[in-house]
Amino acid sequence: MNQMLMMKVRSVIAQQFNVDVEMVTPKANFRETLAADSLDFVEMMMSIARHLDLGTVIDEEMRKIETVDQLISYLEMQQCN
Repeated sequence: MNQMLMMKVRSVIAQQFNVDVEMVTPKANFRETLAADSLDFVEMMMSIARHLDLGTVIDEEMRKIETVDQLISYLEMQQCN
């Protein structure tokens, strides 16, 4: 797992949900741990895409993401494409 990517993503998520970065662990669930609804999640993805210069990352696969760890794996795949 790309540690630099993990640090950036954790920081953006913590900012987006106004939580301490320590709450944003790899196993943190967006709905359960961070109380995110689907709109919160889309806004977070747009913010991450801006921070990482990824362009548009919203697709059908993204909708299956439930944890920070899954998000990192998804973003690593996006960066390779």
